[in-house]
Amino acid sequence: MEQKEHGAWKKRKKKRKKKRKKGIIYMQSLLISESPYIFFGLTAGTIFLFDKHKYGSFLCILIIILLFIFYRYESINIKFPDNVIVSPAEGLITNIHQSSTNVHISIFLSIFNKHTQIYPVNGTVVNRVYDRSGKFDIVIKMDKSRFNEKKFHTMEMKNGNKIIVTQIAGFCPRAINSSNKFPEEVNAGDYLGIIKFGSRVDLLFPGDMRKVKFKEGDDIKLGDIIYEYS
Repeated sequence: MEQKEHGAWKKRKKKRKKKRKKGIIYMQSLLISESPYIFFGLTAGTIFLFDKHKYGSFLCILIIILLFIFYRYESINIKFPDNVIVSPAEGLITNIHQSSTNVHISIFLSIFNKHTQIYPVNGTVVNRVYDRSGKFDIVIKMDKSRFNEKKFHTMEMKNGNKIIVTQIAGFCPRAINSSNKFPEEVNAGDYLGIIKFGSRVDLLFPGDMRKVKFKEGDDIKLGDIIYEYS
């Protein structure tokens, strides 16, 4: 059964699609669309404190600028082939291992990385599950972070392979924002969502670890090709 998509999320997604231009990568910030209360609260604080406490007002302005940078989104409108898996996140690859016939990759997002995610493949989102029962441990600790709050997105490629992207909330964040709609046709590079303030993204797919184009300790960017099926 198709799940209904939240109205506000649907409007934001349509606006992002209208702004895209063919074959380019460009930057924008999602602060106002993803965290309007934070933005307008700080703006109100800036105005209120301007006459009474200018240093407080300047501090609010500085926080707004830093948040605009933190919420930056690199929109990718490049047509990827159906047989590739691209990186859904920007950050540091902290773990790559083979589990039976599947490859598991963990990407740690520091406060300096973009915290938006993209879809890694062309295909169909067949399921989404938000596990709100977890903790908020430090995500770089693999043994503890498996219990963290997380959201699973299961996609089926056109070759039949199933890919799972997991957004994992870290020690600081308390919000994972992404669509709840499925089934949904998506393309590699489309906007998936955002994890606020420090997090990790895991990628699980059928394959051979020896054919992964990156290794542990590598920095990776949104849209970098991680794996290619023959």
